[in-house]
Amino acid sequence: SANSLMASILDKRGRASEAADFLRNQYRNSPQGMVHYANLLVRAGRTAEAITVISEIAELYPDSPEVMAKLGTLMLSTGDQAGGIARLEAALELDADYYYADSVLALNHLRNEEFSKALEAAERIKASYQKLSLPYGISGRAYVAMDENDKALREFKTGCELTPGDTDTCISYGA
Repeated sequence: SANSLMASILDKRGRASEAADFLRNQYRNSPQGMVHYANLLVRAGRTAEAITVISEIAELYPDSPEVMAKLGTLMLSTGDQAGGIARLEAALELDADYYYADSVLALNHLRNEEFSKALEAAERIKASYQKLSLPYGISGRAYVAMDENDKALREFKTGCELTPGDTDTCISYGA
């Protein structure tokens, strides 16, 4: 729509806050639109407002894995580990193949040095998305941290072969 185009132009010009305000009313009835709106709020430095918006939308659309995952991601970004993980797990209960939620969980587990949990999440992603390099990069990083370098190298190599343009995974592999 013209409103979405205008918001995109404002955002690309570094005016995310104006773009978010522009879209506020347009997206009130769309969970995906409200996630987009929340993303603009975050880019504008308005994370608390984004959490409020997504929390309200989560009440209206409790069956939306996208909304639950966004709320979980925002909660993690503010340090609310328990709340963030609960929302991400709720997103996965709604859609077990929603790899965004598993990816955020896996990366959070890596950050918290919970390597076996990171590996479990990466394996779930691999089971559903065989051609995605991201879970191999996550597994590789977990194996490096666990000092299992042969396994790490294997994971990085596979990820790099799947997506040669995945800079992080390919650099980790040494390609």
